[in-house]
Amino acid sequence: MSQKTKLFACFTAENVRQKDNFLASIRDAWEINVFDCGTVGEGGGDFGTPGFARLTRRKLELLRDKIAENAGRTLIWSDVDIQFFAPCNSLIEAALATNHIVFQSERWPEKRINAGFMAMRAGDRVRHLFTAALRLDIEHLPYFDQSAIEIVLTLQEHCLRWDILPRQFWAKSHMVPPPADMVLHHANGTEARVVDGVILSSNDQKLMQLDEVRTFMRQPLLAGHARRWIQMFRQRCSALRRRVLQKISRTPGTR
Repeated sequence: MSQKTKLFACFTAENVRQKDNFLASIRDAWEINVFDCGTVGEGGGDFGTPGFARLTRRKLELLRDKIAENAGRTLIWSDVDIQFFAPCNSLIEAALATNHIVFQSERWPEKRINAGFMAMRAGDRVRHLFTAALRLDIEHLPYFDQSAIEIVLTLQEHCLRWDILPRQFWAKSHMVPPPADMVLHHANGTEARVVDGVILSSNDQKLMQLDEVRTFMRQPLLAGHARRWIQMFRQRCSALRRRVLQKISRTPGTR
């Protein structure tokens, strides 16, 4: 009897709502392992902050250790700003048939990795990938853990076979509407920004995006797929404006 695939993830006090949504959406019979990493602290976990950088290093340390403990097993890492819409284990197994590790694409179909979702066969070659990435100055790379992994893959020191997952593993950074047969949505592209003088955090934007895509996918799949996408983002702009105005009205010294 084959062993269950193990899924690993971590969350912090700042993204508990994302974690709850993530767990509730899982459609496959995986063995779930979710680690509480406490409070990120500085920067609240927003992309590019010191707290975020430290968390990405902790993520790679967890992966390195869990690979060593689970030799031969199929493992998945998922960030919790992800939600599932259909079972996807068969797609993962197909991708791993000829690879040691596979990643969501940063901008499908380009072979550029997104480190927020990856699946692997636990073994020395994959463990060495993360060990080598941890030797780099992750905290000062443009995309932190993702950049570190890309650097090691480019060096090709460990004869590692890798690829990207198919388009059904969708992220906002793909810059196209989600496919009708999407199995997974990654709420990325949410760097904290200032809107009308108010900081809109990464966590705020992720929660909004997760809700918007859920709403989008609940609608009937009609020929007007692209039109619905445009409409959804118009609604998002309106909701974002309302949220900013509410924050301004609650800020002392503002009208």
